[in-house]
Amino acid sequence: MSLPGDALPNAVAAVALQLPDDLGRPTLVVDYEIGGIALNDGTQGLQVQNWRARLVGNEIRVAPDPYTTETVLVTAAGITQLSIAFDQNMNPVVAYVQSGLTKLYWYSTALEAMTTTTFAADVRSPFLCMDDKRNAASLLNINDVLLFYVRTNRLCYRQQRDSYNTERTLAWFDGAAVTIKKAGMNYGLRMQVELVGMQARLATGAVLSSWVEAAYLASVTSITRAMPADILTGDFLYAALMHRSAVSPPAGWTLVTSVSCTETAITQTLSLFRKTTPAPADSGANATFTQASSGLMGLLYFAVRATTGMTLSYIGVTSTAVNDTATNAITAPQITAAATELVVTVATSVNATADVTYPSIAAGMSLISGSASQTRLGAAYQRRTVGQTSAGRYTFDNGTPANNGLAALTVRFGAA
Repeated sequence: MSLPGDALPNAVAAVALQLPDDLGRPTLVVDYEIGGIALNDGTQGLQVQNWRARLVGNEIRVAPDPYTTETVLVTAAGITQLSIAFDQNMNPVVAYVQSGLTKLYWYSTALEAMTTTTFAADVRSPFLCMDDKRNAASLLNINDVLLFYVRTNRLCYRQQRDSYNTERTLAWFDGAAVTIKKAGMNYGLRMQVELVGMQARLATGAVLSSWVEAAYLASVTSITRAMPADILTGDFLYAALMHRSAVSPPAGWTLVTSVSCTETAITQTLSLFRKTTPAPADSGANATFTQASSGLMGLLYFAVRATTGMTLSYIGVTSTAVNDTATNAITAPQITAAATELVVTVATSVNATADVTYPSIAAGMSLISGSASQTRLGAAYQRRTVGQTSAGRYTFDNGTPANNGLAALTVRFGAA
C-alpha cells in the first residue's frame, strides 16, 4: 500500500527494523530480504526464509539461506549498486545502478513477463522493500513493493501497484549529498527509511523543490528550455539568464534584477526573471527568452516551495561583479540568516573555457548547475539557520587567469 498521504509522519521516532532489513546493505552490491519458499512461489507467504542478492562479476545472483544454490537474475557490465525485494508471488524485484543509471528489473502483470525500467540520470541510491510481508497483507492485497531513492535533494518513492510509474516526493534535505542506508518495516509496524550523508537533515520551510540545469548556446538570438517537471500552484519559479544584449522575456515573466560584468569590450549580463503565476500546466513546458543581437546565452530554472503548512516568502536578492580582472573566482554576496532561510546563488563568467567540468564551490553548498555544457553559468543552494552565514565562492576554469568578467546573484527565501 502507499504511504499514508504520501508523506512522512510529523514526529519521527526511530525503531529497530525487522530482520533482515536491519542489516541494510553490508556493501552496495550485497542485500538481504526475507521471502518465500522459492522464486515465483508465494504459496507459503513472504516470511519463510532469508534471501541474499549479490554481485558476482557481471551477474546479480540470488539464493535462500544458506546461500549455496544461486540463481542469476541480471547480467550486465558496470553494476555498482543493487537492492532486492519480492512481490506477493515471490517474483524478484531488483533495483541496480549500471554505469550511473538506476534500473529496475521486475514482473509486469501487463506484459506478463519480467521487464527492465530505466530511470532519469539524477535518480540515485535506490533501495527496495516489501512494505508489509505478513500473510494477511498479501491476502487482502494491501501490500506493495516500494522503491525508495534520492533525486537531487529529495527523498522519493514509487510503488508496485502503479507499475512504478508515479514518483512521489516524501521530503527534502538541507543538502544534496545524501544516500539511503536502510529501509523496511520496523517493529512498530511502520515503514522506516534511514539516511546518511552530509546535510541529511530533513528540511522544513523554504526548499528548492526542482530545477533544470543550464543550457549554454553560442551565436543565438534566443534560447528555449523546458521548465521543471514538478511545478505546483504557489511555487516561486525563476529563470536565471546569461546574455550579451538586451532581453525580451516570454509572456508571464518579469525581471527581478540583473547584474552586468565586463572583460575588455565584452559585456555579459546575468538576469533573474520570475514567472508571475506558475501552475501545474507549466510543468515541462517550453519558454523562450530572446536577446536583441546574436551572441552567447545561457539559461537555467529553479523553483522554490514551502513545506506543508507553511507560507513561502521572498526575502530579497543582492549582486556583485568583477570587471576586467585577472581572476577565475567570484564570491556571491554573503548573508547572515535572520531565520531559517534558503539561499540560491548563481554566477557567470565571461571567459570560462570549454574544458571546464564543474566550477568549484565553497564548502556547504550543493551545486545544481555547472557541467561541461554549461561553462558560463553555475548555480548552487544551501539552507541556513539563524546566525549562519552563507558561502558563495565560485571558481570557473579560465586557465592561467587572464582578464575576466564575473557576476553573481544571491537570492533569499523564507517560510513561516
